[in-house]
Amino acid sequence: LRRAPLSGSSSPAAPIRDGFTDPPTMRKLAELPGGHISDIRFSPSNPNILYLASNVNAMGLWKSADAGETWRRIYYDENFGGTHMNTVAIHPSKPEQVFAVDVHGRISKGAHGEFRQVKDYQIALFGLAISAADPRLLYAGSEEGKLYRSTDEGETWTQVTDLGDPIGAIAIDHDTVYVGTRAQGLYVSPDRGKRWTNDFPNAEVLRIAVGADRVFLATPLGLYRRIAVGPFEQVHGIHSHAVAIAASNPQVVYLGTYDD
Repeated sequence: LRRAPLSGSSSPAAPIRDGFTDPPTMRKLAELPGGHISDIRFSPSNPNILYLASNVNAMGLWKSADAGETWRRIYYDENFGGTHMNTVAIHPSKPEQVFAVDVHGRISKGAHGEFRQVKDYQIALFGLAISAADPRLLYAGSEEGKLYRSTDEGETWTQVTDLGDPIGAIAIDHDTVYVGTRAQGLYVSPDRGKRWTNDFPNAEVLRIAVGADRVFLATPLGLYRRIAVGPFEQVHGIHSHAVAIAASNPQVVYLGTYDD
């Protein structure tokens, strides 16, 4: 994990390499029963609350209420031999309300540890996002490339479009929707899915971060950035798997890389 100070931020104390500070010392917070952590999210309204998704061994959805010091599993469905969770989305103002998608194609919704399945598409779902500006609005993306939308906080879902390529990343900025695919790049809709353009073609987009008039894409080719409506430019050439803009300071960007 790397931290990148952009223009307007103070100079970092850590050494700078390729424009990014070297990562701080890490310590183990908890040890789950093995497996793969597929997603981890902070609550936008309470930074002490985190949710973690796992789709192997430690399967299900886990929660920490003390900034990651301790964890407890809050959702696990034995009917499927476990709950292979892929992605989590948290309500922007209700830290206890959480949504998740899994490899079985189910969309789940819960609060205070009580979960229910609101939709089952029976095909793996990987992409999931909730709008910070309008939390009634959510999008989910499937392995087949179908994009689904809910306008009532996840209660009902309809198909918006079929991009024909697996969807792995989704971001929402008011009415604009960003969708990253496995091979066809980034699709952008300025009107909640009515019209689409392919703004970054022929690439795998693993994660999308949007904020402060900027869009960041984490791809195997590196980290790319767009400012306002300009073109995407590469700002880091290393294989990038995750990117996030700090909620406390939009001038700070975090980048997760593959092996460096």
